[in-house]
Amino acid sequence: MNRKGQEAAPFELLIAVIIMGFVLAVGFMAMGELSKKQCQGSVETTMSELKTSLEIVAKGQGKTTFAFRMPPCYTESKSRLGIRNITERIVCSRICGGNRIDCTVLEFYGYSEVGSYVSVLCLDIPATVDFPSDVAGSPCDPDKYESGTIEYEVVSWKDEPIIPGDYILVNEYTLMSDYPRICAYKRSI
Repeated sequence: MNRKGQEAAPFELLIAVIIMGFVLAVGFMAMGELSKKQCQGSVETTMSELKTSLEIVAKGQGKTTFAFRMPPCYTESKSRLGIRNITERIVCSRICGGNRIDCTVLEFYGYSEVGSYVSVLCLDIPATVDFPSDVAGSPCDPDKYESGTIEYEVVSWKDEPIIPGDYILVNEYTLMSDYPRICAYKRSI
């Protein structure tokens, strides 16, 4: 009787090791999925903050600051946050709802070791909003916001990726303007 117990012990140990391996594998998969969802949540939060900031500024309700950092789980060289105008009624209706002819969206394309992620948010701003980059001939003047050692440069977000950094967003709409102009002042390092 004692001999049979000794013969079964290695098999029981083997079964226990196999079960433990499955439990560990499932645990690591769950941790990886949680990490991926946290990273996507970070992107969604950043996009929502930028959406709110842009909509406030586009309506001429003052200036706002915005800090953008690429989440560490996405490769900065292969990921992109940007603003794009869409002129396809079907696409605008799907993203923004309603029956729009054109729309402006905030897009994020992220690539990492665990896969890719795409997020698109509808911006409630006129499609005519301009993001001028050339200081000459535009209402954008970074000197207005510089103080001491802090300097700003004007960057365009129209059809350009948003570069990580600290920004001041200002609607420089004047009575002579045909459309809103949002100046994105990026803090120089």
